[in-house]
Amino acid sequence: MLSFAPAVALALGLAVGPTPVGKLAAIQARVAAAEKAYAAAAEKLPDTPEGQKAADALFKAFDAAQQEAFAAAVKLAEADPESEVAWKAVEWLLLTPRSYYTPVGGPAFALAAKYHADRPGIDRVVLRAARHGPHVGMPEYARLAALIDAVAERNPRSEAKGAVHYARAQTAMQRFSVAEYKKKPAAEVDALAAKAEAAYELVARESADVPFRAKRTLGEEAATCLYELRHLRVGKVAPDLIGESLDGKPLKLSDFRGKVTVVIFWATWCGPCMQEVPHERELMARYAGRPFTILGVNGDPKREVGLVTTVKEKMTWPHLWVGPAGDDSPICRAWNVQGWPTEYVLDTQGVIRAKGVRMADLDRAVAELLPPAR
Repeated sequence: MLSFAPAVALALGLAVGPTPVGKLAAIQARVAAAEKAYAAAAEKLPDTPEGQKAADALFKAFDAAQQEAFAAAVKLAEADPESEVAWKAVEWLLLTPRSYYTPVGGPAFALAAKYHADRPGIDRVVLRAARHGPHVGMPEYARLAALIDAVAERNPRSEAKGAVHYARAQTAMQRFSVAEYKKKPAAEVDALAAKAEAAYELVARESADVPFRAKRTLGEEAATCLYELRHLRVGKVAPDLIGESLDGKPLKLSDFRGKVTVVIFWATWCGPCMQEVPHERELMARYAGRPFTILGVNGDPKREVGLVTTVKEKMTWPHLWVGPAGDDSPICRAWNVQGWPTEYVLDTQGVIRAKGVRMADLDRAVAELLPPAR
C-alpha cells in the first residue's frame, strides 16, 4: 500500500503535451491508468478490517490525485472556454459524477451552461447529471438547474429537449419523494405526485424515442417512473415480486403476507448494502418469533455470488434473485431501483408504509408496525 500513493502521483503527474488537445488527452490517460492501478491494488487486499482500512487509504490517495487532474482539466477549459477542447474537458468532467461534489463541480457546470448548452452531446451530460447528480435541496443542485435552463433555452435538438424534459421530471420526482419521506400532509404529497406524473407524461409524449441508457429509451424510463408513482407509493399495496430464491426455489413477496416485511434490494458489489448487513441481522434477531421478516432482493448478475455472500455473512432471511441482468433486470426496472440499497417497509397486509429508510429510521418504521411483545 505504501508504494501506491507515489505511483498515483506519478501516474497523474501533470506534465502534458504541447497542445491543449494533447494536454487533455494526457490528463485523461493518466486518470484512467491510475484508476486501473487503484483497482488492481485494492483487489489484492484481504477481506478483513485491516484490508478495508488499507482499501480506504488507497481510495483516498487515488481520489486526491484524481481531483488534482480534474482541476487541471478545468484550468485548461477556462483558458479558452468556447473551444472544442474546453467542451471535451467539461464533457469529461460532467460525465464523471464524482466531479459534481468536488471543487471543480461549480466551474464545470458554469462553463457548460455559459458556453456549451447549444452543443450536440450536451444531452448526455444533462441525462447523467439528472440521474446521478445533486438532488433538490443540496447546495450543488443550483448548478445543475442552471445548466438545464440554459439547454432548454438554447438547444433545439430533440435529444436535448428530451434530456431537459427528463431532468425536470426527475426534479419533480425528488420533490415528491422528499415530501413522502418526511410524511408531509397528504394533500401536499398528492399534489407533488401529480406534478411528477405530469412531467413524466410529457417525457413519454414528446421524447419517447430519445435514447437513454443500456438500450433503453426515455419513453421506457418514463413508464417505469410512472409505475412507481402509481403503484409504489406509501399507502399502496405493493405489487408482487415473483421469481426464484438464490438457491433456485420459487419465491414471491406475497408468500409473506401476514408479516411485517422489509424488502431490501441489495448486491454484493454494493458497499453501502453490505455495511447495513450487521444491522439487518440484529433486526431479525430482535423480532425473532414475531410476524416479521426481511426479504432480500439480490442484484448480483451471478446467482452463486449472492448465495455465497448470504452464507458468509449469515444473512439467513429469504432472498429473491433478480436474474443475470442484475440492476437492469425486469424486476429492478419494474420497481424503478435507481440506487442500492433500496428499501420498502410493508405492513401485514402488504401495504407500503415506508420507503428509503435505513438504520434508526428503519427501526422506527418497523416498531410502528410491530410494537414490542407484551
